[in-house]
Amino acid sequence: MIIAREVSTGLLFRTYTIEFENLKSYIKIRKVGSNFIVTLHDDVPDEVSKVDYLKARDLYFTKGEHQALKFLDKQVKKLDIERDTVLAIWNRWINYYGALTSFLLCEHFSDIYISSSNIYVMHFDFGLCYTDFVSTPHMAGEQIVEFLVSKVAERTRSPVTAYMPTLSVTDRELRARFSISIPPVSDPYIHVRLMPRKPWTFPELVERDSLTIDDAALLWFLFDRKIPILIVGPMGS
Repeated sequence: MIIAREVSTGLLFRTYTIEFENLKSYIKIRKVGSNFIVTLHDDVPDEVSKVDYLKARDLYFTKGEHQALKFLDKQVKKLDIERDTVLAIWNRWINYYGALTSFLLCEHFSDIYISSSNIYVMHFDFGLCYTDFVSTPHMAGEQIVEFLVSKVAERTRSPVTAYMPTLSVTDRELRARFSISIPPVSDPYIHVRLMPRKPWTFPELVERDSLTIDDAALLWFLFDRKIPILIVGPMGS
């Protein structure tokens, strides 16, 4: 969950560049057989993967941020790598959602489905896509879900416990709404709805089959006549 690496092969259909602080990541859409596969790769030197971020995290929680950063500075000198890159990876992991932050920033996805067995994304053009997500250090599916649940709870100040096993909350900075369920309600599961960075227009909604032409015309007529319309949906949607 700290650094993403691409390992898949297949016919390349599309590449997106995601920039977050001083980091650049690539999301690629490939076709393998009849399936579309989404991969994620952080554009950082291999030496950055050798940084002991896990030890820095332990220092962060036991001795404070100053000691954690001091340790990372020693790692930078030892490995002879750029400090800004190391700190950007650290900040993304400690304060956001690790390598998966790039998925949350991709404007070509509408939804992300995360379970202990796999991660799927809903692409506007290619529909539901599998992901081939590989991170360093390696984390099992259960660990990925546990990490994300803890980060959502931390960033939104909304606890998820056995006494409150379901949650629907919005990370306003990243414009993402998380719906979470954990035992005893269900196996750990996260659904992420990514809100658009700019308002949808009627032509775009019709083009993506979210509205029919007749429905769009009716809504346009109501807006034009200033007729009140009641819109119902989850908060933050």
